[in-house]
Amino acid sequence: MYRSKATDLKILIIEYVTASFGCNNCYSDLLSEGFSMAYTLAKLLKNYVTSHILISQSLGYVYREIADIACYINCRDFMNSIADIASRYDKVIVIAPPMELIELAKILKNIWGPGIEYIKSFSDKFYSIYALEKCGIEVPKTIEIRDIRDVDFSLLEYPIVIKPCMQAGSTCVYIARGYSEAIENSVKALNCDPFHRAVIQQYVKGIHGSISAIFKNKKIVFYSINRQIITLENNMFRYKGNVLPIRDAKIIKNVYKLLTQFIECYPDLEGYIGFDIVIENEKPIVVEVNPRITTPFIAIAKLYPEIGKIFIDAIRGIDIDTQIYLGDVTSESALIAIQEKEIKNDNLVFDDTFFSYKGKEIKIASFKR
Repeated sequence: MYRSKATDLKILIIEYVTASFGCNNCYSDLLSEGFSMAYTLAKLLKNYVTSHILISQSLGYVYREIADIACYINCRDFMNSIADIASRYDKVIVIAPPMELIELAKILKNIWGPGIEYIKSFSDKFYSIYALEKCGIEVPKTIEIRDIRDVDFSLLEYPIVIKPCMQAGSTCVYIARGYSEAIENSVKALNCDPFHRAVIQQYVKGIHGSISAIFKNKKIVFYSINRQIITLENNMFRYKGNVLPIRDAKIIKNVYKLLTQFIECYPDLEGYIGFDIVIENEKPIVVEVNPRITTPFIAIAKLYPEIGKIFIDAIRGIDIDTQIYLGDVTSESALIAIQEKEIKNDNLVFDDTFFSYKGKEIKIASFKR
């Protein structure tokens, strides 16, 4: 039984785009996704503890809808005041693009989730592949680029995938089917990266997917396998949503084996980790790691609200002896659909299943199999 909220845990959710909105517009196109994750998590956790989202005052017009879970900040003071604000809470959960996730992990001492060294390794699209490979986890051949004049593209077979090392989501992720495209798209990816670094990766033909997993006490306590909806537009990959959970028994078995290898290799790691995968012949090949909450979480929460209790038990340090697969605890499936429309509305609009900003809409729906 949980104690009353008045004397219980206080948890702050810092989603970087939501908290810095109005002062850092380079990520404004990610507001719908970022806010949807923070809002969904805060609403779930408040059933058990006091939970707040850190929100830029530039989004103050949403106050009435979220007064019970909002903590406002002047975005101009974000980096100067964040440590003081976070210190008023027992634990902080951070959702941010790679560079900002690393910076916040350096500043904040009470983050729940992977430690700073794990965040550094797994936020980097080159070093994360190396970290997985040494655990025996299958990954595609991956080469780092710093200067295209030094790259031997013949080391990989076309098509290849080219992406910046330290960017969020599918930003500046390209496919190249020949040498001229490889040069052109490598330049684009390098220019998109804050450190002018990128990777070229062998393209894997298969089903695009992701894994959402929670680790605690050297165990997998929860996981879901999510099919990704990916399109190609002008040789650029675009993430359009998910359908989840995957229920193929062989795929589930192989993903469980992968997660077991991962936590045995990094036994002191805890928290939520997302893996982007391609499923080839029912076997997952990991192409990327996200050491933070990822977009499929908003659909997982709709299908299985009890995941909020798993978060709280993990944060409290309660020993969790279950290993829950989402498909075993719900008979329903969920769809996340991301669309971009031409509209003039500059306000963030949302409810529990719909999030929209400047025409980028996210809708969540559940359905029977």
